[in-house]
Amino acid sequence: MNFLKKQSTTNSKEEIEITKEERIKNTVMCVIMLLFFGFLAISARSNDGNTVNNNNQNNKDNNNSGSNITNEESNIKGINNLKNNNFAYIYTFVTGTTKEKMTGKIYNNKEKFTIINNTTTIEGARLGDDYLILENNDFKFSSIPSENIKYTNTKTLITLLELSAFEERKERVEYEIDLIDMFDLYSPDFIYDEFADYKSDKAYVYYQNENISKIELVLNNYQQKITNTQDATLTITLEYFDYNKQEDFDIKSISSFLFTK
Repeated sequence: MNFLKKQSTTNSKEEIEITKEERIKNTVMCVIMLLFFGFLAISARSNDGNTVNNNNQNNKDNNNSGSNITNEESNIKGINNLKNNNFAYIYTFVTGTTKEKMTGKIYNNKEKFTIINNTTTIEGARLGDDYLILENNDFKFSSIPSENIKYTNTKTLITLLELSAFEERKERVEYEIDLIDMFDLYSPDFIYDEFADYKSDKAYVYYQNENISKIELVLNNYQQKITNTQDATLTITLEYFDYNKQEDFDIKSISSFLFTK
């Protein structure tokens, strides 16, 4: 009887030890499984993010099936002469039924222009960031004489083209303009949904003798958003000519004692 009791006690100890070993093994396996599934979850999330980013880039770079579309800065032809700020121009802005034309010339940081719209004609000038209006044969400091002038800034325009996917055609280069880029560059105070699927606008760049001769911006979707008007339209035509032929000129103002050359 004593032998049987001792054997029973020994068996109980062995069972307890086995149970402890199994618990340790089970705990280790649980930790390993948790780490494994955690790694899989992180990898899946990372891959999903990369897929979204790649899809967004592909959508921008491949908006037409079979098209040779890219957004490399080096492929913007004829941009150097535009950057030099020495040319004459004719700008036309058509907003709905309203038409405005701006003609002038630029020499470095100076500009002389004439604005003609449905109601008035304005003779003006720009010196750096300052605008002047001609009144009684005298240039006087003024606010920006037209809201459309913001679309003529060559630096901003070049930035817009560099951000945009494009496709080379026989007679022109066609750009797909992302509305968020338009909001950021031309309407920074406009509140928009950065995750919204906005329709793109278009830009068409024409060349003559390897120089940019005309840029046409068809910005109907942009105009509809910023004006909250469903049928709003905006077409801008920027014509450039006489590159590097402009000579220095005076902007004189008696009232402001401004004499420059």
